[in-house]
Amino acid sequence: MLKMEKCSSSFCFTARVTRLMRTKLPSYRHHHLSDILCQRNDKPELINQEPPILMERNPQNVSLEQGDVNISEQREIFTHALSADTKQLIEQDARYFLHQALSTPVMNVLRKTEGAWIEDFDGNRYLDLHGNGVHNAGFSNPEVIQAIISQLQTGLAFTPRRYTNVATIELARKLVDITPKDLTRVLFCPGGSEAIEMAVSLAKHITGNWKTISYWDSYHGNGFQSSSLG
Repeated sequence: MLKMEKCSSSFCFTARVTRLMRTKLPSYRHHHLSDILCQRNDKPELINQEPPILMERNPQNVSLEQGDVNISEQREIFTHALSADTKQLIEQDARYFLHQALSTPVMNVLRKTEGAWIEDFDGNRYLDLHGNGVHNAGFSNPEVIQAIISQLQTGLAFTPRRYTNVATIELARKLVDITPKDLTRVLFCPGGSEAIEMAVSLAKHITGNWKTISYWDSYHGNGFQSSSLG
């Protein structure tokens, strides 16, 4: 059973509710957090009561830990309004892919991305406020596309270990030139998780220390080391 106390600030109240929801009921579909928080302003007398658990909410089993935690009525309406073709493709995606917790469920099916816009399978366009790795360049940036095509056409799309190439050296030199003077070396990696893994490993090697300080319950990556940081 949940027991919530009054709190002097909405931050403290939010933290307590969030902590209770995670520790007491990790496997249930909870009452929407915003619905609980609005009780604090609209109906203060309800704060000390035990909130109902609405099992019909969260029909897509959205992870309540991190990432996408929108289980509002608007989300249900959006999901219900998806076309039959889109729903079929989402079902196929769920059947054939092993999803990460924070990537589940799939919200929609895209067929085009350009600049700051994404377009779904039914032709609806949305302004993407996330970016997910293309914040600076935008989706389908023509300069990036041309650079990739040019490099592929040189016949050198990949360099095995123990070898180097001109393009790699030029990129490393440019990064060193535009960063603070004390940063004189570059180590390329395939993704963000690997970047955290490498950074922590290098820090441990250089300092000789093995303990790390990080923000609790934050996302640092999917590797064994990065996922253990928070």
